[in-house]
Parts: sequence; C-alpha cells; structure tokens
Amino acid sequence: MSALAKKFEEKAFDTRRAAVYIGMSTWFLRAARTRGGDAPAHINIGRSVRYLKDDLDRWLSLKRSKSQTSAPAKPDQVTAGAPR
Repeated sequence: MSALAKKFEEKAFDTRRAAVYIGMSTWFLRAARTRGGDAPAHINIGRSVRYLKDDLDRWLSLKRSKSQTSAPAKPDQVTAGAPR
C-alpha cells in the first residue's frame, strides 16, 4: 500500500469502521445515507462510500445533548406554565 493510500485510509473510514467509530450499526449508516437528513457527511467514490474522520467528529459533536453543556434549570423555571 502506498504512503498516500495509507494516509487516506487513516482519514477516510469505510462504513464498518465509521459505524464502530461512532458507536452505531452499519445498518444505521446505510439507512441514514439513503433517507438523508440526520446522517454524517459521506463521500461516494464509485460504488464505495467513505466517511472522513473530521466529519464524523463534527456530527458527533452536534449530537451532544444540550443538557450536558447547560446549567440545570431552576425549580421555578421547571414549573412555569405547568397546570397547578
């Protein structure tokens, strides 16, 4: 394998490696690609599909729950608008 091919392989994952990397199934990636919408960006090269590591990292960061990054709600905010 050439040095260029090896470097590309480190950055571009096939569907199986991408699924392992993001902790999802290959079925999920195939279905998400077909449906469009909420799928990681991918590259079609002939009949091959590749996912760039940077794109997978970006997609994962967008999936991060807002509850992990925001402060907890105050009790009065939780009950605001709730029936009494």
